Amino acid sequence: MSPATRSPHPVVTYRVSISSQRAPSASARPFIQLCGSAGHSGARRLHRRRPVEDAADSAAAATATVDATASFALSCVSLGELNKIRVGLESPADSDAWIFDLVTVEEEGTAKQWSFCNSLELYPTQASVTLEPLGPAGSVEGLRPVDWLVELQVSLESGQHQTGQLFLALYGERGHTRDVCLNPDGGQVLRCGERQSFNLRLSNVGKLTKVRLSAQADHHWDNCLLSSLSLTDQSDDSSSTPLVSAALNCRFGREPDALLCKEIPLLPGDSTRLYFVYIRPGQEFGTATDANFFVDVHGERGNTGRRALLLESSPADSGGGGGRWFTHGATRVFRVEAADLGQIE
Repeated sequence: MSPATRSPHPVVTYRVSISSQRAPSASARPFIQLCGSAGHSGARRLHRRRPVEDAADSAAAATATVDATASFALSCVSLGELNKIRVGLESPADSDAWIFDLVTVEEEGTAKQWSFCNSLELYPTQASVTLEPLGPAGSVEGLRPVDWLVELQVSLESGQHQTGQLFLALYGERGHTRDVCLNPDGGQVLRCGERQSFNLRLSNVGKLTKVRLSAQADHHWDNCLLSSLSLTDQSDDSSSTPLVSAALNCRFGREPDALLCKEIPLLPGDSTRLYFVYIRPGQEFGTATDANFFVDVHGERGNTGRRALLLESSPADSGGGGGRWFTHGATRVFRVEAADLGQIE
């Protein structure tokens, strides 16, 4: 082909990285479509990694974080400057969900990179979504994921047998992360009197405005007392000083005087309030239940996020509910400490 007839748009390779907290099943057929100033790639199916075959791979899979990043190569005619992407599931099952924090697209051989989405969930009734870049096309600065060192000081008075799970979410000027599990194997790492460390790679939400720590899985909480929390940005080599250092001095779990979640506001003038949620089933037959209840309190200044109240694996109610946590006519109370929501809506 002569230079005069050569295509002005050469074939290039795009590297797509997706940081997921929950991956869809293989039968859901996840896909992505890149769109740019010179056209689009068409929908490209994202093939999952082959099954684990040996012990070494099995051990590596067992230690993978819940928000692991998967990477895919996609070749097509150059699309110019990317202006949007479409991500979705072709045939999700009823139980399928795809939860991801960040999608990054790099054009190999160049310095071009685009970042999309800070927090999103796809499911059967919303199986695809179109996303625009978080920043100017080709901009890398400020959009790379951030490596955080999270440190929790467990009180000397905390119980010995924690199997509950703690979750962390960061809020900032660019959005927020999802609730990321600090101890996916259960709370046995929360040993009394020790300072526990966790390494997380999360999407960049810009300047932090608040931090939320929550207990979202019931399991067994043995007087889980936490003294303090600190966050250090390990992506910044110039400083080892924690960006967040806060006293907690509170108990997490599902006992009446424990918290489901605690938010730490970081902006001057912001304050928190303690919200009490009361639930009382009726007296009629059949009103007792062990269903998965949750609450999300909305106000004029924001919301608490969906807070799970009870799960089916909860132990039998002390009042004798036959394993059901909501018993006939019995009132249960749950506590959520959150940034002041203003007037409840």
